[in-house]
Amino acid sequence: MGRAGSGKSTFACRLGDVLGLPVVHLDGLFWNANWQPVGWTTFGVLEDVETAAEAWIIDGNYMSSPGFARRIGRAQLVAVVEAPLILCLWRVIRRSLTQRGRRRRDLPPGADERLSLGFLRWVLRWGRRHPRFPQELRELTTAPVVVVRSDADIERLLTQISSSEDRGRPPAG
Repeated sequence: MGRAGSGKSTFACRLGDVLGLPVVHLDGLFWNANWQPVGWTTFGVLEDVETAAEAWIIDGNYMSSPGFARRIGRAQLVAVVEAPLILCLWRVIRRSLTQRGRRRRDLPPGADERLSLGFLRWVLRWGRRHPRFPQELRELTTAPVVVVRSDADIERLLTQISSSEDRGRPPAG
């Protein structure tokens, strides 16, 4: 979970590889072709279908979604990626320039990469709307909430999770 451009999708895919679990990209469930939202009812159904499996990795926030309480209630670990704002902005802009018009793996066909002023505003304002994001999540779940702020933090967490899996137990928070 975290701000756009923080590295959530990349981390989720790497974690999915480490654990051998499917990665559910919430943006891919919420957006239709041409960036049209599917609506909360449809999103809720898609979310329920994707999270009906015994285990999964979720990429995204969508705290207002119908299934958020169920998702966070089933979580064994919540990872918050808190990259600096300037890095998030750089990644969002770089991604839009290098991938413009291409389909990302976490989006449905027809929702090609693009950049809008509204999305940049959303990225900028995200931290003000969630100044205590990890704490907000800790109040909603009994699962460990881990904050990663750098690539080195991500590597350490992936190593810890991998070695915990090798020993047959979940990682510590």
